[in-house]
Amino acid sequence: MRRKVNRLHILIGVCLAAYLVLLAFLLRSMVAEPPAATGFVVAQASLARDERRAVLQLDGQGFSTSAQAHINLDLGNRWAVLGYLPGWGNVNGVAVQGHLAFLANSGRGMQVVDIREPRRPLLLGTAVTPGRAWSLAVADQQVLVADDLQGLQIIAVDDPANPRLHTHVATAGPAYDVAVAGDLAYVAAGQGGMQIIAWRNAAPRVVGTYAGGGVIKAVRVANGLAYLADEKQGLLILDVRRPDRPVLLAKIRTQGTATHVLLHGSLAYVAGGAGGVQVVDIGEPSRPRIIRTLPTPGRARFLAMEKNLLLVAAEICGLQVFDLRDTTNPQWLGTIDTRGRSWQVAVADGKAYVADGGTGLKVMDISRPQALVRPEWMAIPGYSQGLAVTDRMIYVAAGPGGLQVVSHRNGAGLRRVAALPTPGRAWDLVMTEGYLYLADGPGGVQVFALDGAGLPSPAGQVPLIGDARSLVWDGRLIYVAALQGGLQIIEPATAQRPARLLGALATAASAIDLVVVDGFAYLACGRGGVAIVDVRKPDRPQPVGMVEFPDYLAPFVAPMALAAADGRLFVASGRGGFQVFSLQDPVKPQLVGALSMLGNVTDVLIRDAKAFVVDTENGLQMVDCGDLSQLRLVGALGAATKSNGLVVRGDRLFFSGGTSGIMTAPMPVPLQAARGEGQHRLRLPLPPLPQKGYYNFYLADGPKSLELPGLLYFDGKRLSVPPSWSQAPMATLPEAGR
Repeated sequence: MRRKVNRLHILIGVCLAAYLVLLAFLLRSMVAEPPAATGFVVAQASLARDERRAVLQLDGQGFSTSAQAHINLDLGNRWAVLGYLPGWGNVNGVAVQGHLAFLANSGRGMQVVDIREPRRPLLLGTAVTPGRAWSLAVADQQVLVADDLQGLQIIAVDDPANPRLHTHVATAGPAYDVAVAGDLAYVAAGQGGMQIIAWRNAAPRVVGTYAGGGVIKAVRVANGLAYLADEKQGLLILDVRRPDRPVLLAKIRTQGTATHVLLHGSLAYVAGGAGGVQVVDIGEPSRPRIIRTLPTPGRARFLAMEKNLLLVAAEICGLQVFDLRDTTNPQWLGTIDTRGRSWQVAVADGKAYVADGGTGLKVMDISRPQALVRPEWMAIPGYSQGLAVTDRMIYVAAGPGGLQVVSHRNGAGLRRVAALPTPGRAWDLVMTEGYLYLADGPGGVQVFALDGAGLPSPAGQVPLIGDARSLVWDGRLIYVAALQGGLQIIEPATAQRPARLLGALATAASAIDLVVVDGFAYLACGRGGVAIVDVRKPDRPQPVGMVEFPDYLAPFVAPMALAAADGRLFVASGRGGFQVFSLQDPVKPQLVGALSMLGNVTDVLIRDAKAFVVDTENGLQMVDCGDLSQLRLVGALGAATKSNGLVVRGDRLFFSGGTSGIMTAPMPVPLQAARGEGQHRLRLPLPPLPQKGYYNFYLADGPKSLELPGLLYFDGKRLSVPPSWSQAPMATLPEAGR
């Protein structure tokens, strides 16, 4: 007798099999080596001379004379990134002992990594912890993990390939950090204060507690004193010679939100988020005093020291490097772009090991700090947003910092010359003849008159409905995109009358950005899409429709910024990438090009046939828009600022980078007249380079692309190919540090 077939069981079995196949594919993709070059392979790079010009010669395969090539100054110093290891989770903490690195991974627990070969770190073992691993300390053959709500976890690593949970201790609050001094462990427990634990006992126990009323994020101990980083109160100094009775000796309020403290002789360095790094004299512990503040690109989160270098993990802005040889005047040397979110850093033998969030562990060469490229950079009070640039001045909409004015004349560096507070929150600005207009959030639009030297003075205000975010001047009128306020149109000021509101139109979704083309305004409204408004009668603007995205794109796009040129609309769509629409019919734009991007696309600027696309996770990308049916990446600046916006003036780029302040750097340099010798050799004449430093090389040909970080080095007189690139054999495309 035949068994009856249950169709439901068959369906469940098929679905389960499909799920297992998909899971196997995903696991294989995570542990597999990065993909080989998509069509380009370089075996050797070298330099030659040709008619008094340096010529870059690439030997390999897949070349053609139709390829586009660019070089750009390596602002992110990616030459220093030696290797990486995916974390398969979120790597928050790192410690190094001998040839092993230990990672605190909020998705996986504690991981043990062999770092004897820095270019290829090898995962040896994992001990899953019950909580969210934030930080760790290594003592003898045990690792103590600050495991968030699960307290302190103690893990035996005598067999690195098989780490095992030994025991744990509950803490009064979430465990964020741990420091070990002999038989005692000091745990930063957030709102629960600091816990002192006798951890070597067979049954570890809490022997002392300090409840300070703040949020303790980090702790370091030396000479019977504990130094606490408190998010709310700054630096706290405690006498812990009697562990059962910690005594507060002093506290000092530091700028920003304190997240870490590093001790060095009679100084304490405090990471203060957007407040940079505070240098505190602790020679007399009961009377600490701040002696210096070091501004940092990005939010200073964690600190480490190697010889005369101070290393600052600065979240999305990578690793910041300072020279401390002159302790009275530390010098910023540059940024090493980690391409992730740098949480912690450990140092050993001239290398830095960075816990880089979702991108895992990054290994960096810090043995040659003199080779780091240092672009022009300035910290800005507040939060850098929109920019306007003249030959002499940079005007910055600085959020709560109001309007900031910076001089950049004659290569003399950046120098702040004025700061004007505003009642709202400065987001964007535009210049007209003799005036500067600033979108000030709830403060409406602030008007400033410019004198002959370019210095602004308040000249009025235009109250608006909603939260003014973005401005456009079409040569006649000023258009404003406002959250909860839609489109608003302003008639500019003249010598005879002040600026005034001319017309307004509420939109269904909040407007973030806009452009105006031939009497029509296009408003980026995030998930609300792009609204189209007829503004040919500016006192009575009329809605005429929406930009329609194809069904396959619509669920992903969230338009954040717009640009227009040559009858086309360019859309930066957040996670949805980058799109181009034809405006031949202004009320029914047609999609003519689209490009998916790796990160979060927040701004776009058009110059000639190139689009400069701001990706807040991967830096500035350059897109060739010559053939709209085949948009392609043709360069990446590698700017570690993860900028909010940019301006091109002449041959320089100006960035605004939120907490990173502002930065200026040379434009990418196109390489012309590529000469191919079959598919195996490509010769590229090199133009004069704008300044000394390492240069990244980018080659694109249709769907094929190749990026070689740090391929060229210019010392100001001579050009060379570093040995790491000139020694054959060499496989290329995988990005360093990705």
